Amino acid sequence: MKRRENDAIIYDKITRNKQRFVGSLKGGKTDARLSKFMKENKIKFHITKAIESIFYIVLMALVIFNFFSGIISGVWLAILGQWHLIGIGILMAVVMPFGFSIVLLPSFFIAVPILAYAAEKKHKILLYVGGFINLIYTNFLIAIWIVMVFNLFIKEVANVSFIPLLIWIYSVIMAPLGYMAKSEPPDAVGTHLGLIFAQLGFVSLFITWFFDIDIGYTALFFLMIIFALIPLRFLSEEI
Repeated sequence: MKRRENDAIIYDKITRNKQRFVGSLKGGKTDARLSKFMKENKIKFHITKAIESIFYIVLMALVIFNFFSGIISGVWLAILGQWHLIGIGILMAVVMPFGFSIVLLPSFFIAVPILAYAAEKKHKILLYVGGFINLIYTNFLIAIWIVMVFNLFIKEVANVSFIPLLIWIYSVIMAPLGYMAKSEPPDAVGTHLGLIFAQLGFVSLFITWFFDIDIGYTALFFLMIIFALIPLRFLSEEI
C-alpha cells in the first residue's frame, strides 16, 4: 500500500511539472520539447521505482535474516551445549534497551532544546547542529554496544563452532536495536540508518578480526560520522 502511495506521489509530481512546463512553452517547437520532457521524466520515474524495488527487496531479506538468525544460531549453540553463551546473549539483549534509554538522556538535554529553538526560529544551521549532536551521540552509543558484544563473544571462538557464534553475535547486537526501532514511526530515517550503521559496524569489526588488520575501529568511527550526517538533509523539511 505504501509503495502505491509513493508511486502516486511521484507520478503526481511529474504531472504537475508537465503542466508548469506546458504553460511556459512558446513557439512552434512545443510538441518536440514536451515529448522530450515527458520522455526524460518517464525514465526518471522508472529509475526511481527500480531503486525503490531493490531497496524493499534488500530490506525484506534483512528483516527475514534478522528474525531467523537468532533462532537458528541459538538452537545451533544449544545443540553444541553452549548454554552459557545463549544465557549471556539473551540477558544482554533484554537489558540493553533499558540501559540504552538511560545513557541516551544527555543528548535530549542538549540536542532537543537546540532543535526546538531552531524549529521555532526557523534557523537551519542550529537545526543541523542540534540534529548532528543527537545523531552522533546515538551512533556513539551504538558503536560501544557493537564493540562490547563482539569482543565479549568472539573470545569464545576457540571453544565453539565459528559460524553459529558469528551469527549469534550479530543477533545479540541487532535484536535490541530492532526492538527499539519498532516503536519509531515508519518514516524515521535516523532510526533505520542507525540499524544499517550497526550492521556495517559489525561487518567492519568482523573483517578486522578475521583478516587481522587494524581498520575496524577506524572504519567504525567514519561510519559513525557518515550516518550522523546523512539524516541531516531531511531536517530542513521540518522548518
